[in-house]
Amino acid sequence: MSQVVDAIAPPRFGDGFRRLIASAWAADLGDGVALAAGPLLVVSQTRDPFLIALATLLQRLPWLLFGLHAGVIADRYDRRTIIVTANAVRAGVLTVLAATIVTDTVSVAVVLVALTALGSAEVFVDTTSQTLLPMLVGKEDLGVANSRLMFGRITINRLGGPAFGALLFAAGAAVPFVLQAVCVTFAALVIRSIVIERPPAPEHHATARSEIRAGLRWVWTHPAIRTLTITIFAFNITFGAAWAILQPFMTMVVFTIFFNRMAGVGSGDVPYPLFSYAGLLPWTFFAQGLSQSSNSLVGSANLIRKVYFPRVVVPISSILSGAVDFALAFVVLIAMMGFY
Repeated sequence: MSQVVDAIAPPRFGDGFRRLIASAWAADLGDGVALAAGPLLVVSQTRDPFLIALATLLQRLPWLLFGLHAGVIADRYDRRTIIVTANAVRAGVLTVLAATIVTDTVSVAVVLVALTALGSAEVFVDTTSQTLLPMLVGKEDLGVANSRLMFGRITINRLGGPAFGALLFAAGAAVPFVLQAVCVTFAALVIRSIVIERPPAPEHHATARSEIRAGLRWVWTHPAIRTLTITIFAFNITFGAAWAILQPFMTMVVFTIFFNRMAGVGSGDVPYPLFSYAGLLPWTFFAQGLSQSSNSLVGSANLIRKVYFPRVVVPISSILSGAVDFALAFVVLIAMMGFY
């Protein structure tokens, strides 16, 4: 066992890092469990697909709203206190939520408010944990130490946690939230036990907005960081839209080269690229809709068996996602019609 611990957190990283990673991984497990259990709890209370989708959105929306401000707060105040306080808030919210489930007084509004509070606290815990890392590990070990934290966030929070949360929800609606409360309480206690020197407080504080602007200027004035930031931002924003457009467009290019140019297949008075693209759009929408809607019933079999809700919602949601892709690709069709 000690060899496993040494491989994950080498002794040279120090006892403080081991406590930090134990706290972070425990919190990641709790957050991952709630990521699946929260929407399932909403499904058990309502059949409205908007409210079901809103449950997941409210867990992630705080990252957009409070992410930068959480960094400012982490720079201004004691970081252990921030993590302990945020985890204590989460434990309190989870205790109330579990109590409402056990007493059968839970409602959709209660669940959505709780998920929003939990997501907001998670922002401050995860952001502050990252800023606490350089205070515990030497500069030469930061890369490896950070990879250990990210391992927990990706594999435990986003992969293993949701599956485990769905399994626990099948055992009892309150069980995953009780487990999360235990996890965040453990995380708070472990962080509180870390011995670390508090950095000197600055003589005066600028406004949060000015500090955020200063951070953005720093990113912009460092070419490597600027390029990485822009690349990641652009990839996350455009990947879905780009794939929806590129798939039928590249198929059209292949058809034009092989069928029109090489095989001599004509299209009358209509340019062949426009002819093939106009046919590919509805076919792609139909084929993907049929395939994804069929697979969605198989992929959601566990959910369908455990929680009652209108089954038609599952294939409809798959088809609607394809409709968004169709709309994006249709814009390209309009542009091609204007070009030709």
